[in-house]
This record gives sequence, structure tokens and C-alpha cells, in this order.
Amino acid sequence: MGWEEDIDVSASLSPWLRPKVGDWLNERRDEFDVLYVYKIDRIARSVKDLCALLDWCDEHGKSLVSIEEGFDLSTPWGRTVAKILAVLAEAELEAIKARVRASRAALCVRQADGLAALCRSVAWRSERMTAMPCALTRSTGRCYWR
Repeated sequence: MGWEEDIDVSASLSPWLRPKVGDWLNERRDEFDVLYVYKIDRIARSVKDLCALLDWCDEHGKSLVSIEEGFDLSTPWGRTVAKILAVLAEAELEAIKARVRASRAALCVRQADGLAALCRSVAWRSERMTAMPCALTRSTGRCYWR
């Protein structure tokens, strides 16, 4: 019997690759019979990983119990519900990734626009650089003089 928490480890990482849970699944599998998780989406955010974990549990005579959802994963209906939840968790993860990518892209554009304005203002204020406006490459975000 033991207790492990993979704090600040993304559920998008395979359970076998996580620092603490992975140790129990890979090296200490003979030391437990039941794997308790707080919620299904905390152990797997992809259908592939959840199915692999459920198959692993079957092969090794282990039970997977979700405390929050409260359904029996040893029954066909319990496994079906768990897989549906995994589909929703996977969709949520993809939506989060898309929002982060869009947010980063918008931030880069805003920063690039701000740098371009700063470069133009410096170029036009400097007597020596009046005829050399600044150009900013959006790909690198670097300012250079023409």
C-alpha cells in the first residue's frame, strides 16, 4: 500500500511516463491491487492512454477506481462511461492547447506592433536616422535599420 501524487504533472503525459505514478505502474505493480484516482481526467486525458491503462489493469489483475465519478470500472458500462469521459477530457485538452497557441500568437503580434511603433518613433526623432526607418520582422520580432 502506498500513496503518491504527481503534483504539477500534466494529465496529457502518459501514466507510465509520470514520475511517481509511472513508478507504481512500471516497477511496483506487485505491491498493490487497486489504483485509486481522484478523477478519470487526472490519470488520462486521452482515450488511448485510458484504454491502455484499463487493458493494463485487466492484464495485471488490478482495479481502477475513480473517487469523484463513483462508477465501477470493472463493469462494461463503467468502462464505457470512463471512455466517454476520456473523449471529453481529450477534447478539453485540445481546446486548451488551441487557446494557448492563439493567445501566444496574439501576444507576439501585439509585441511586434509595439516594437515597430517604438522603432519608427526612434528613427524619426534621431537626426542621423531620419532617412532610415526601422523595419520589424514578425517572424523573429527583431528590429533592424534599413
